[in-house]
Amino acid sequence: MRFIPGTAIATTVTATVREPVDVIVAGGGTAGVVAAIAAARTGARTLLVERRNMLGGMMTGGNAGLTTYTVYDKRQGPFRQIIAQLATDPAAVQIVGGIPREITQRLIASGDAVGTSGTGGAYVFTAQEALKRLLLQMLEEAGARLLLHAFVVDVMREGDALSAVVVETKSGRLVYPATAFVDATGDVDLAARAGVPYTVGVAADDHCALSGISAPGSMGAMGV
Repeated sequence: MRFIPGTAIATTVTATVREPVDVIVAGGGTAGVVAAIAAARTGARTLLVERRNMLGGMMTGGNAGLTTYTVYDKRQGPFRQIIAQLATDPAAVQIVGGIPREITQRLIASGDAVGTSGTGGAYVFTAQEALKRLLLQMLEEAGARLLLHAFVVDVMREGDALSAVVVETKSGRLVYPATAFVDATGDVDLAARAGVPYTVGVAADDHCALSGISAPGSMGAMGV
């Protein structure tokens, strides 16, 4: 067979169908892990698919630790005063709650993270390996399943609705049927393969001089 660069060829790949689940979460960063924990805690059969060998995304592999947990409004007074409120009335200034707050409090309680006044404060810094372990532990406690070293490469539909995701793994190509799907890949891999419209970089209708340009990978860009 003659291979011509730039041309498209069709190949046949055998995929094994696995047991169906209720919820599939694609992407094992902090958002994906929290989504999987939340779904599993409701009793839903949940599968988290992550392309790397660890959980936590930028918080662990990106060496970012945990980040700001407060909102600062100048109308509330000096920033130092806002920080002081963390010791007396943290709910008034903290903007992080639910499972992310639970993760933070467990890290602080174990001594693996440092937060202002012993709480999730202005900034929280944690040992990356400790965060990896805790995320695995919380997934297991919730009853969620985990598939590492797995890339979402395709989707399957019934009409306009997704019915399964196709993932490439060390064991070959696998098909996981599900009822609900969560895209937490960061690059909208699942949504893009499902045909959902998307924009790369700053959208033209944002009326910005940087239209079409993407932010570079950095800790500053993480909050965008």
